[in-house]
Amino acid sequence: MTTPNQLILVPPGIANFRAGIHRVVAASERHGQFVALFWLGEADKEKTAGIHKHCKKPRVHSWRSVTQHLQSQMFQHVPETATDASKPSNRHRESALERKSYKRNKEILTSLVEPETLVAMLCLGLWKTKVDEAAAQHKVNATTVVRLLARYFTLKMDIELASEDRYWCRGVRRKVTQKLGRPADRFKTGHRQSAEGRNVTETDKTCIKAHYESLANQTVSKSAMYNSFLLNFGPKKITTNPNGGIEIQADASIPTISERQFRYHLSQIVGELKLLQTEAGERRINLSHRPALGSARDRIPYPGHTYIVDATVADVYLISAFDRRRLIGRPVIYLVVDAFSSLIVGVHVALEGPNLDQARIAMCRAISDKGRWLSWLGVQELAHLMPQGCVPTFWLADRGELHSKGSRGIQLELRTNLSIAGAYRADWKALVERTFGVLNTKFIHWIPGAVTERIRERGTRDTRLDAVLTIKEFTRLLVRRIAILNLTKNMSGHLSSAFITREVVPNPLGFWSDGIANKHGSAVFLDHETAMRKTLIHKEAKLTRTGIIDDKWEYAAPWMNDHPSVKLAGFGDQLPVGLITSPDDSSAAWCLLPEETLMREIRFKRPLADANLFCVEDFREVYEVKRFVGEDMVDDTKAESLDIQRQNADELKEAIAVTKAANQAQPISKQLKGNGIKANRQAEGERVDATQISEQPLSQAHETPPAKSAPIEAESGESETDAYFARLAEQLDSWGTP
Repeated sequence: MTTPNQLILVPPGIANFRAGIHRVVAASERHGQFVALFWLGEADKEKTAGIHKHCKKPRVHSWRSVTQHLQSQMFQHVPETATDASKPSNRHRESALERKSYKRNKEILTSLVEPETLVAMLCLGLWKTKVDEAAAQHKVNATTVVRLLARYFTLKMDIELASEDRYWCRGVRRKVTQKLGRPADRFKTGHRQSAEGRNVTETDKTCIKAHYESLANQTVSKSAMYNSFLLNFGPKKITTNPNGGIEIQADASIPTISERQFRYHLSQIVGELKLLQTEAGERRINLSHRPALGSARDRIPYPGHTYIVDATVADVYLISAFDRRRLIGRPVIYLVVDAFSSLIVGVHVALEGPNLDQARIAMCRAISDKGRWLSWLGVQELAHLMPQGCVPTFWLADRGELHSKGSRGIQLELRTNLSIAGAYRADWKALVERTFGVLNTKFIHWIPGAVTERIRERGTRDTRLDAVLTIKEFTRLLVRRIAILNLTKNMSGHLSSAFITREVVPNPLGFWSDGIANKHGSAVFLDHETAMRKTLIHKEAKLTRTGIIDDKWEYAAPWMNDHPSVKLAGFGDQLPVGLITSPDDSSAAWCLLPEETLMREIRFKRPLADANLFCVEDFREVYEVKRFVGEDMVDDTKAESLDIQRQNADELKEAIAVTKAANQAQPISKQLKGNGIKANRQAEGERVDATQISEQPLSQAHETPPAKSAPIEAESGESETDAYFARLAEQLDSWGTP
């Protein structure tokens, strides 16, 4: 009843059987009592099962269950039409039978589909073992062997048909309802419908040259040049209308040169270099395209000759030192680089944008001793890698914060010269600009909160949320990286014979130390106080008996207990003093008292317990936050405050109206109203006491007001004051009357 190579239709809902068409690939009633079924596909008229749709192995069922379902007609035998019964005489099919792959596939199937081997593979668990052996023997993948078996079970268990690669099969022709490609009525930018092209003549070249020389703006694109060329030199036709008007139109029927021909001959006539220079512009050529024949160290004879100063916004976001949950934005980095040795002699990190006050701190740090500042940062061991710089001969800066009157005052104090780079000539400051690039590449772009792109696409991670560093922590990390640059930057390409003879270490520190000792000759090093006084901004503060007050900052020091100027300020004489905020310690400052020449150090009067963790920028940022918080509080409470004020205004308005009505009912003179205030006050107190001890509830008093007493007429013996009190008592009694 059940023999191999039969098709069985299984309806849905039968346990352990997949609905669809199955092929019997093996069956035995006596030995093993099993039936192996290979699923071909679903029994859907609209769907046709393709060859080897899947590579699953046949499933083994019991002979009894399959027989019972066939006898009960749950399963149905399905007749099969002979697919590929008559093999067409196709030359591609004939060549396919001669391929090596055909012979290989046939050998694989012959060894695996023998009855005994197939039964062992399906019933004894040797499916994977036999497949791997065949794959290893014929040097193919195991998946290829499984696909061959699936093709064999699908194609009526015909070895020859299953061994073919079926390259001879004819494909299905694609039905195209629309013409592919660009529509016929559309053209690329700069192209037009015209007649066939033609060669360029000498007249065309003359027209191209004349057209280019006539252009008022020769920086426009070549496409725009070509369009205007067609407008002026292209073929034209003249049409006249019935009214006698003349209209000039382009004649598309006459051949003309193409845009590609125009571009080529324009570059040949004018010159490719001139076109590029005209298109780029003088500013861009000077920055990126001009010949670079010199060096940033040309005419720099010794260290300290030229210091290059510049500032940039760091590509990293920082957090508040007081509240680490809050972002405070990106800091500004100031660098001062010695042009002779490439030594970074000064660095400053601020939260304010580039301005002269912050540049002063960077300049002060470049020419002063950095020991106290490094100790405040906690990296005092790096002092030998960041030496004190001498007063330079020239400061080189861009046309920014140092191009100002305040900067000229600094140069006069230091007796130095200020050199300003040309506009849009950042290459004049190449040493410091490249240092910024090295710090970004090697350090800043690798720390949390770094920003490496100007534009952030929607959906990408917001790198600002990764920020973990405060401004002091970032400054400390930056100083360490700068110390590494001063120690490890390779300067061997700039070694001279004298340097080689003296065995100078080819790094910025080696060049600096040897140059100061042997090349400079007259280096000027300032003490810390002088450097601050000559470079930093001087503010005016007030000296009081409680200390020195500068806006919201209060400073004090132990020496103030015995200083006569402070004692004099205790008698109300507040003296103006000069004040300089310390660039080395956020909680310290230096003051210059009247008639004194030496500056004295002062500190915060009420310092924080952990003030060493914060910078001056942190304190300023906190004051700004306080101001914003106050403004937010005003906005949040404004509505309720106005409502309360409105209630006061309404009650005041009502009181004015009641008082005015009482004065109009029984008017009295101004003199009488101003007399007897003390007696009136005593009578008012007695009236209040009488009201408090009354047993009648206030609500009842409002519900049943007392009857109005008759007006008290002044007797002959009564004074006008007594009459006034009588009227006042009557008004008080009638106060609760509705």
